[in-house]
Parts: sequence; structure tokens; C-alpha cells
Amino acid sequence: MIRPAEKRHRFLMFQLFLKKGRRSVLRAAVVALAVLLLAQTLPASSQAVGSYFLCDLSMDGTIGAEDARYALRMSVGLESYTEALQQIADADEDGSLTPADARLILRVSVGLERINIRLFSFTDEQLRHVIYTAPGQTGPEVPTTEPEPITEPESTTEPEPTTEPEPSTDPAGPVERFPLRELPMPVPSSKSGTFTFTSYGWGDGVGLSQYGAAGMARRGYNYRQILQYYFTGVKIVKAASYPDSTYYVGDYYDTEELIARMVYQEIYSIIEDNPAAHAEVLKAQAVALFTLLEYHNFRTNKRYEIGDASSRSYSSLPSDLKQAVHEVMGEYITQVSDPAEKPISALFFATCALSTASAEDVWGYDYPYLQSVPSPFDIDGYYFCNTFEVSKETMRSLILNYDSSIRLSSDPSEWLKIVSHSASIDDKRGYVRKIQVGDKVLDGYFDFCNGVMEDYFCVGRYFGGSTAFYVTYTP
Repeated sequence: MIRPAEKRHRFLMFQLFLKKGRRSVLRAAVVALAVLLLAQTLPASSQAVGSYFLCDLSMDGTIGAEDARYALRMSVGLESYTEALQQIADADEDGSLTPADARLILRVSVGLERINIRLFSFTDEQLRHVIYTAPGQTGPEVPTTEPEPITEPESTTEPEPTTEPEPSTDPAGPVERFPLRELPMPVPSSKSGTFTFTSYGWGDGVGLSQYGAAGMARRGYNYRQILQYYFTGVKIVKAASYPDSTYYVGDYYDTEELIARMVYQEIYSIIEDNPAAHAEVLKAQAVALFTLLEYHNFRTNKRYEIGDASSRSYSSLPSDLKQAVHEVMGEYITQVSDPAEKPISALFFATCALSTASAEDVWGYDYPYLQSVPSPFDIDGYYFCNTFEVSKETMRSLILNYDSSIRLSSDPSEWLKIVSHSASIDDKRGYVRKIQVGDKVLDGYFDFCNGVMEDYFCVGRYFGGSTAFYVTYTP
């Protein structure tokens, strides 16, 4: 929604479809003209220090992923900001700064959204008026006569609670700073005749990130906010009733005890060295598992359809885990838009490729609650980045064993070409949707990863079940 223009200000509104490098000359000319027109409409007494565009937090005349990262850090209390920066970061123009703004800026930066770009002109007082100072910081740098780029912030994530308030910006002490880490492009193998694969994440990347949940919990978010962030447009409700026992892989188990065993097996090792994150992460995982059990009518013959409960007996589980599970028993996740409040398919995984994957990214069909969201905490997670090599001879065999009708040229560098992917890491890397193999275009998940590369797909140190990968060839 576009707010009415304030008196004394004339704002230039125009549609800008943002793709890096596209129409840069025209954009620069329009920006310059807009700045000139706006400056002419302002009285001399309120002449601004500079003119800036909505979402352009780096103040460099373009909108990129770095702007989304900075907006996210502001929204979750990791970055100081001024009155001017707050207005620039409010991408949806709803008057508040939330992780949803960071998500919108990110989508705009990679060309997935069109927005109306507002031109701002700020006074010196607005540029210098610090609204929030992050723990350990003295405040943001403020431009004087020339806007200067803001130092690139860390990767994005975007906790977006619906029924719960935003967490404290200083939960139980200083906010832990997440180190900025760029992901360099993979280096091809030095071996001649070799394909080099670099994969990102452990698991399919759809739904709840376990390492992401732990990162959010350490920053003060509760289990409801974690779940409402990773699952889009949902709420947490309480079941009127549920069965005391659940049929699980050939036998019946007490439902609460079964969930507790699954929670231990699925996530406890991630957080046992981080006691501050314990309760909220355990609760988030427990609610996701209860939701999956209800989704499958508390009956499954497949161990990994819901979760694994094979490692320990209930009596041997840690007391804090049992307590966390008990406190949320009966709570499940449903879509806000669903009047029947049916449970969702609350999928989860270990780590993702800096952003989760939507169901459409991986499986080709859309679930409104399984959408992509930034998740930067995964970078320190289990098998986050793996590189492995495949010889051209082996690759030829893998391809032709899968489909002998595929035609391969005499040049192996032409055998594999990624056709489309999400932008979870950058404009070159993400979850692969389509890949050209020889003279055919294959689906990234079903055909290539689970077909051509089946022997490598669900194996640690290889793909790890993730379709987020990059491939190069060394002649």
C-alpha cells in the first residue's frame, strides 16, 4: 500500500523491475531526474542532506541482497538504525519494521517482486536521529553531505510472528553477533576430466530449519515465533483431544513419550552445548512432530515419514527435554486461512542453503505455508557445504544408466548445465529446479538428484539430500 504524500512533499512513483545490471543507464537517468524534481519541491528551510529510494539501505542507487540483509539485522535488533534508515527499510510501507520487509527486499533484489519505489528526502536531523542502538554498537554511521554505502551486513533471516510480539532486542544479555561470512564461488578441481560438485545444506531444505531454529532461540525468539517464521501464514492452536497412543512402525507407543524420543533423536545434539536455546528449540521441534503425527492420523509405518525414535528409551531422556515436550503437548500448526484448522505437513531438516526452499523449488508443487525464507544461522550447521568430484567416465555412466537415450556431446563441459534455480545463496547458486543433461532438461530433484545422482544424493559429504548445488568441469 502506498501512503498519501505528505503536504510540501512531491514523491515520484514508478515501477522498477530489479535485475542487476538491467537498464542501469536508464535507471540512473530516472533516479537523477527524480532527485532533481524532489529537491525543487522542498522549501529551502527543509532542504535534505540527500535523497534516497525505498529499500536502498546501502544508499548506492541500487537494491541488492545486501540491503535485505541489513534490513533483517535491523528488524531483529542486531543493527543500530536511524529514523531515516527505518523508513527506507519499511519495504511494505506498513509503518513498522519487521523481517517481512527484509524478505520483500530480497525478492525485489533478485527480480521476484515488483514494488513501487518511493523517493525520500531527509533532513539532517532525520539522518542523525538514532531510534535504536544495538548491543555492543555506538550507532549507525550517518551520511553528511554525500550518502555513503553501509557496510554489508550478514546473511538474512526473518522471524515473522503473527500472534506473538517481536522478541526483546536485548534478550537476557547482549545479543550474540553472527559473523558475516560470504560464500565464495566453488573452485574447480585441478584434475583434468573432472566434474566438481559443491552442495549446500543437509536435507531437502523445506520447512523448519533445525540449526536455524537454534540460532533464533539463542537470540530470544520463542517457539511460536520460530514456527511462524519458518512456516508461512500459520498459527499455533491446541487440539481439543488426541490419542494417548500412536501406531509407529509396527507397534503402539505412548504419544507424548514417542514425541519426546523423536525430539531427542532429531534435534537434541544440535542444542546440548547451547543451554540458552534449549527450551524453545525443543518446544518448536515437539510441536512440529505433533503436527506431523496429527497430519498422518497418529499412524505411520515409515520411520522417516515423521521422525526417528530409535536411539533411546523415554526413561533415559534428559529431564529438560521431557519438560519442554510436556508443556506443548497437544499444540499443532495450522494455516491462519483454514477455518477447519487442519494440521499442516510440518516438515523439517538440519540445514539449508542460507535460505530455505519452497516446496515448489524442490518438488514442483506449491504449498502456501512451505515458502522460502532466509536462514543464515545454518552456515555453521551439519554438513553445510560439501565438495566432491566425479570423473567424466563415471558421470557418463551415471547419465546413461539413468537414461540411455540421452545424447552426450564429445565435450563433457556441455553435459551438465543448470537451467533454473532459486536464489537462496546468490544469483548463481540455489536449489536447482531444472538442469540440462546432454540434450534433455531434467527435473532437479526427481530426475537428476534422485535419478542420475541417486548413489550420491542422500549421503553425507555428497549432496546430503539437498538439491542446492553448483557444478563445474575441468577439461
